[in-house]
Amino acid sequence: MRTDRSQSSILIAALAGVPLTIAGLSAAPALAQDLLSYDDLSFFEEGLSTDIGGATLSFNALIDQAYLARPSTLSDRSRTTLQAGVSLETQLSNGWDVALRYTGIFVHQGRSQTTHRFAAFVGDRWGTLGVGNVTELLEARVSRRNRVGNAALRLSRGLGGPTESGFLYRQTFNAYNVNLAFDDAGHGQFGVIFNQPISFGNYIFGARIGTGSIQDRTLGFGTGETTEAALIVGYSYGPFNVGFEAGAQDVTPTGAIQSDRQEFVSVGMDYKRSRTAVSLEFGQSHYLGTEYRSAALGMRQDFARGFSANFGLNYLDNGTASNFRMPLSLRYEF
Repeated sequence: MRTDRSQSSILIAALAGVPLTIAGLSAAPALAQDLLSYDDLSFFEEGLSTDIGGATLSFNALIDQAYLARPSTLSDRSRTTLQAGVSLETQLSNGWDVALRYTGIFVHQGRSQTTHRFAAFVGDRWGTLGVGNVTELLEARVSRRNRVGNAALRLSRGLGGPTESGFLYRQTFNAYNVNLAFDDAGHGQFGVIFNQPISFGNYIFGARIGTGSIQDRTLGFGTGETTEAALIVGYSYGPFNVGFEAGAQDVTPTGAIQSDRQEFVSVGMDYKRSRTAVSLEFGQSHYLGTEYRSAALGMRQDFARGFSANFGLNYLDNGTASNFRMPLSLRYEF
């Protein structure tokens, strides 16, 4: 990438990336993690890029072959995931940085499913504006992120959230990163993160408020409108990161007048030594008179550039039944 494009890449990466001190990841170029940072899989390696005229074209691809064991149900199933992302970035004559991004996701687990995501970004010293599948990037930025490998802490946050399509505005003021998002259903979210090195460590404080809707029906919670508030605290020292998040969400089921409150709290840590990274997380959520307790252990072992083995041990208990999931996968990305 040419030196006169470095400022554009850094600005767009600031919009696209998760806080690196919390996630424990190495820096990624430009839009390498923009639309996948909140998924089960995210791009970890830097992508391929080349100059085309006055623009920079970047490409990422990821292949993940997973084996999903469920001891609680004595069942197992394999899953194949293919992801590819293409971005085009340039700087206009007036100094604006402009980027277009497409991400395709193909998953085969018994049946095949393909997802397409599009986003466009424009930014200058006044901030960066994104449109398209960008609204979930606010929570990806303003949240506790200690997950490694195939760890997945279930019910560790609010049940509801914004729809994928909408607008996102992001600006950085010294150590403060301010985020504002609106989705195509009229929901709004606001989040701010304070990230500052102090003494030998790095401290993170954040807050998130907003409205949304319940879209995940896998646990039988139905649909409804939500209002959420959450606080985030984190600390990092070298390769060690620890984070805490707590909040509450008022849920109004579809067709109901009265709302029910969900309360949630989670804590996690991650550590990397040489080619091995591990994470451990615990969470608790209360909703409709039921206590949900969850835990997640994750590990990533790097063998060569782009090639790794990933493991997760994910547990969920509601007081009457418990569920274990143990995903193990081999992953290659470039």
